[in-house]
Amino acid sequence: MARIAPMLRGKGLRARSSSAWGAALVLLCAGLATSSLLTTRGLPNTSDGVLHLFRSLELVSAWQQGVLYPRWAPDFAFGYGYPIFNYVPPLLSYLSGLLSLCGLDMQTAMKLAAAASVAAGGLGVFFLASEFLSPLAAALAGVAYALPPYRLFEIYIEGNYPQLLATAIMPYALWGIYRLVRLGGRWNCALLALSVALLALSHNISAMLFAPLLGAYALWRVLADRPKHWPRLLLAAAAGLLAAAFFWLPAVAEQQYVQTWRLSKGFFDYRLYFLSLSDLVALPQTLDFRCANPFFPMSVGGHLILLSLPALPMLGRRSSARGHVAFMLAALLGYMLMMLPLSGPVWSAVPVLAYAEFPQRFLGVAALPLSLLVGSAVDAWEGKRLTQAAWAALALAVLVLGAAPYALPRKPFIDWSSARAQDVQSYERSSGNLGTTSAGEYLPRWVEQPPTAPVVAWPGLRTVEQGAGKARFTLEPGIAGQVVLPLFYFPGWRATVDAQPVEISVAGPEGLIAVQVPADGSAKQHDVELVLQDTPLQLLSWRLSALGLGLLLLVLLLPGRAPAPAEEVRQEQRSMLLAGLALVAAAVLILKVCYIEPDTMLFRQYSPPGTVLAAEHHLNLVLGQEVELLGYDLERNQLPEGESIVLTLYWQALAPLTNDYRSFVHLDSLADGHTLLSSEKANPGGIPTSHWHPALYVEDRYEVPVPSGLPAVGYALRVGLRQAEGGFPLRGSDGAPSLTLQTLYILHHLPVDVHRFPGQEWYRFGDAIRLLGYDLDRTTLAPGESASLVLFWTADVSEPRPMKRFVHLIGPDGRIAAQWDEWPVQGLYPTDRWLTRYIVVDPVKVQIPYAAVPGQYTLLVGLYDAQTLERPPVSLRGKQPLAERAVLLPVRLSVR
Repeated sequence: MARIAPMLRGKGLRARSSSAWGAALVLLCAGLATSSLLTTRGLPNTSDGVLHLFRSLELVSAWQQGVLYPRWAPDFAFGYGYPIFNYVPPLLSYLSGLLSLCGLDMQTAMKLAAAASVAAGGLGVFFLASEFLSPLAAALAGVAYALPPYRLFEIYIEGNYPQLLATAIMPYALWGIYRLVRLGGRWNCALLALSVALLALSHNISAMLFAPLLGAYALWRVLADRPKHWPRLLLAAAAGLLAAAFFWLPAVAEQQYVQTWRLSKGFFDYRLYFLSLSDLVALPQTLDFRCANPFFPMSVGGHLILLSLPALPMLGRRSSARGHVAFMLAALLGYMLMMLPLSGPVWSAVPVLAYAEFPQRFLGVAALPLSLLVGSAVDAWEGKRLTQAAWAALALAVLVLGAAPYALPRKPFIDWSSARAQDVQSYERSSGNLGTTSAGEYLPRWVEQPPTAPVVAWPGLRTVEQGAGKARFTLEPGIAGQVVLPLFYFPGWRATVDAQPVEISVAGPEGLIAVQVPADGSAKQHDVELVLQDTPLQLLSWRLSALGLGLLLLVLLLPGRAPAPAEEVRQEQRSMLLAGLALVAAAVLILKVCYIEPDTMLFRQYSPPGTVLAAEHHLNLVLGQEVELLGYDLERNQLPEGESIVLTLYWQALAPLTNDYRSFVHLDSLADGHTLLSSEKANPGGIPTSHWHPALYVEDRYEVPVPSGLPAVGYALRVGLRQAEGGFPLRGSDGAPSLTLQTLYILHHLPVDVHRFPGQEWYRFGDAIRLLGYDLDRTTLAPGESASLVLFWTADVSEPRPMKRFVHLIGPDGRIAAQWDEWPVQGLYPTDRWLTRYIVVDPVKVQIPYAAVPGQYTLLVGLYDAQTLERPPVSLRGKQPLAERAVLLPVRLSVR
């Protein structure tokens, strides 16, 4: 690979000094992000970290069996085997496995790989930005890429280290494009090819999300600089893709053999996880260490956006960075849009996006253009030396302080140093993550009933060997006919019985391999051997990878072009300033490791026992003497139909729980308590209740969409827990099966078009309620037919009495022919719960009795106290009392 120094801008000792100090600053700030990971024994208690640990252990186990690139994990899926290596990118497992061969335990090896990814990503942005920004600006861009909120979320909360690795490779791919188009050269071609190959082998979803940015950047650079270089780009991209074909081709083309459809259903439906704009641009916030699953705002980093704003005026200046500012701004806005509900039609139109599962994955890619904008903002102060220095120092301080709440994780970590590949089955049983996957998406498609327990001894069968590419069994004498083996079927398995080839079939809904054992009448045992061979497509993928490596070798052997002359440095190199910032970063790193983290609670929060400091409403209500609801947050208690109820519940187990409970949220009628809208979670807060630690509380966040057809009234907001099996609820101290939080009001999405009385008349009922008007869809009916009557009410002040509404159909003889008495709005809305100064739309179905005689009918409307049956006084415009204490609507119904 070409030396780094010529690739950096500027010449001479001062330029090299600036570049060295800039790289040092990036590495030290990357250390701020990963020092807790490296200095603490064990792995953070993340969602995915342990999954990748067991995959790496299984890979090393395959190496020990002589299989360098396995496609089958024999210990996974409770020992029935799992084709995970055929579908999951292998790069992280290979890096961790190679490091473990140096004498490290696997968890330490994987942590080193993760920390190296953060550092390498920051350096990659530094190298890329150095092509068109000053070393000072490039260094700040690298720091911004090492310290965004989502990067720290990946390290300490999610544990998706392959995704972290992919983000480290992305800037090198852009750097390769920039240099290849601008300078040519075989080493730059190799840089791009290698980056493309490693990206495909690191994380397939990240590669998919990054591909549009990579393609657009290549097209822009070719058109902007030297269009004749496009063949070199195609050659490098083709070499990289072909070199990685041994993985991605089977992973894509053999999906029909597994159950990847699970990744777009239920919990994994992307439509459930779009972000709000406020979350997307949220500023950093401290996390409560007494929370088992603190809410982490899925944000690009509001502080990063603020730091990038000075770069915008560069769009109107002539500078080498202007094009990059425009391109990266467009890329950032595009990726942010893809995380908002507004992008729903795009997700629907591109079905492959559903496999991304969570729109927040775009945050990892969006950090790249945003970090380059942060760096460009430093050069926006070009020519103002003191201002630029002050801005750079301020930017570094903001970046470090913004990362501080997330770079100080809760401890202790979980020590997995003694874990073995075979221990995965205990983990599968306790976590439910079959095959180290959340949905069991790589179960062979023939498996209709997934296993729930490890393989036990089978009568008459003994397992001799079960490895990454081979399995051997012995059968007791006398066994003949179809024999089912404890191994999932998957294309590529070949079987022999007593060294004679036999056909394989699939047995039952379990999807196990079955072989036919001949009855030979002998008293000897039978030897059954299975070997996993490459499928025709897998063989093709190896040949394509060999072709890709050949192309890469050809690229390296081709004569290179002479490098183009380097650009003149647009501004004086700031070696002293960079050195000072690097020394400050080193001091902060030492302070963090030696004092802030072990001896203080700076940048962290710790709620006292029995309370949640961040809760808007504090409750301390107990359910079933097992769980306490400490409080809750409700984003809005009045919201239009069609929007979502955003509710966070804070639960805490009073003692270790043996049962798993589901949490639920109900909107219940204020009149009779029946449920009109409900939402449930199998695992409150994403953690099975049997795993709750009594010393920690759990955040259980709900976003419940309100359907447009739900009546716009007030509802009782109730929550609770019920057993996962049987559905029996935990009861409160009053014996109720749920806890009532408060009244929540659903409003009309659009302003109500009130059909007012003629002359804008209105009627007052008592001291609080007014009848503003009505609407009737038809006035001529036959017996048995119905008309839709809508009454428009409002309460000027709170009405203390719960009153029912009545509508009387008055016949030609002046008597009541029919009547409809109920709580307003379909029996849901007692008047004492009305929202003041809000239009209540009260529909009534007026049905003409079958025995009605022809003639003219009228409608009489009023209210009465549900307890005393007394009608409130009624007056026209609040001045003219009506004797009947009811309103005769100015309309007549003609009954034929």
